[in-house]
Amino acid sequence: MPIFYRPRLVPDLPAFPRQLLLSHDGELACRCGNMPHIEGFAYAAADGTVLDEPTDDWEAGLYHCSNPACGIYIDCRDPQR
Repeated sequence: MPIFYRPRLVPDLPAFPRQLLLSHDGELACRCGNMPHIEGFAYAAADGTVLDEPTDDWEAGLYHCSNPACGIYIDCRDPQR
């Protein structure tokens, strides 16, 4: 079972984050520097399976960093749910 990291919400994203960040408009930046327009992020199932497209197994907000040198799992789900 993978560990899912939760991003920290910030108003503006730095160019090269040292931690996982999520901007106010939903732009995700991984701690490795990956962003949607660079390597991007894949959908992930709770068991760590990387999905090509959202499926019935996908819980909205679970992602996998597509940077081959990183590959962490990210949990962007609402913590209040």
